[in-house]
Amino acid sequence: ASISNLAQLRFELDIRTLQAVVTETLMSHTSEAKIEFEVRVIRPTSNFSKRYSGNANLSGPLGHDRAKVEGQLNKLTEQLIT
Repeated sequence: ASISNLAQLRFELDIRTLQAVVTETLMSHTSEAKIEFEVRVIRPTSNFSKRYSGNANLSGPLGHDRAKVEGQLNKLTEQLIT
């Protein structure tokens, strides 16, 4: 993303990992979420980069609910960004 066509500052966000692995058994399920981002700010004379990562686990009875797994990823993403 460029701030402006006239600006020489560039901001880059690499999404390295954004996944939830769901394991189901007959009576329960677990979801293991993993997120990893790398942020770079690039200027003509200097660069800054930082990697952020996080994990979360979710478990429940019976089959998984897709909305809950998506919510798990959204919440983890929000925690990393803030």
